Amino acid sequence: MTETVSSSEDMREILHEFVIDSREMVEDIEPILVELEERFDEEQVNTIFRCFHSIKGGAGFLNLNNIQKLTHSAETLLDLFRKGKLEFSSEHLDLMVLVCDHIIKMLIQVDDSLVDEGFENDNEKIITAIDDVINGKIPSVPKTEVPKENASQTDDFDAAEPDLIEESIEIPITEEMVKQFVQEAESGFEKMEETMLILE
Repeated sequence: MTETVSSSEDMREILHEFVIDSREMVEDIEPILVELEERFDEEQVNTIFRCFHSIKGGAGFLNLNNIQKLTHSAETLLDLFRKGKLEFSSEHLDLMVLVCDHIIKMLIQVDDSLVDEGFENDNEKIITAIDDVINGKIPSVPKTEVPKENASQTDDFDAAEPDLIEESIEIPITEEMVKQFVQEAESGFEKMEETMLILE
């Protein structure tokens, strides 16, 4: 029983760190997107791409499938911009801002309940919109909704008291898994910080 509780606490701590780091990256992305609309810069696109790539890697490791799928689609679209196959416009800006906002919504829920479930429908809408752009269609921004269990939450997620962890979400965490995650996360964040310093 003690081992199970310890594993659950380890998972909560790992997920909390992932949420904090990922949210910081997403919040850094949004002003860069606005700058891209005014003046396209390939290196800035690369910076955004790497941020999404880091978030996708962490989400995949932590089995946060909705976040992983959305960041993967965003990566695919950004790859077209950085290769010069698609010109960045205000419509693309609106779509990418929606992606960022939706990721933050999911991160808030992850920090509260340790899962990113309940966002499947909105995720599919946004991914479909991204796929349409990739296939040459005019960008459109779908309307999304906050899941009922997440509707009363505010952005000030750090102020909330952690809920008790249910047995249904207990995940065995080994010391090796924790070390691997920390090493990969630190490596990704160090690369992002170096790039941000260069841009400054």
